[in-house]
Amino acid sequence: MLHTTKETQQGNTVYLEHDFRNLNGVSTDPDTTPSYTIVDSSGTSIQSGPLNKRKDGYWYTYFVPTSIDVYTITFTGTIGGKDVLHKIDLRVVEKLLSE
Repeated sequence: MLHTTKETQQGNTVYLEHDFRNLNGVSTDPDTTPSYTIVDSSGTSIQSGPLNKRKDGYWYTYFVPTSIDVYTITFTGTIGGKDVLHKIDLRVVEKLLSE
C-alpha cells in the first residue's frame, strides 16, 4: 500500500488519479471497475463511487473540498485476483485572497 500527501486550497477542483499496475509494474485495468472513498479527519465519508477510465490502468475522479481539513482518499480495485489499495492524504488549506 502506498501513502502520499497532497495539498490544495479550499474550493479548488482537485483531479485525483491512480495508476493501477500488475505485479510486473505494467499499467493495467482492474478486473472490475475500481472505486474510491474520501473520508474527512473525523472518519466521515464525504464522497465515494466508481472511478472513470482515462486510459489503460489510469482511473480518475474529481473532488471539490468545501472545508479546511485533511482528507484521506482511498483507491481500491482487484488485479489478477489480488486486492489493490492506495491511499492519499489531501490537506486542504484556506483559500488565499487575490490582491
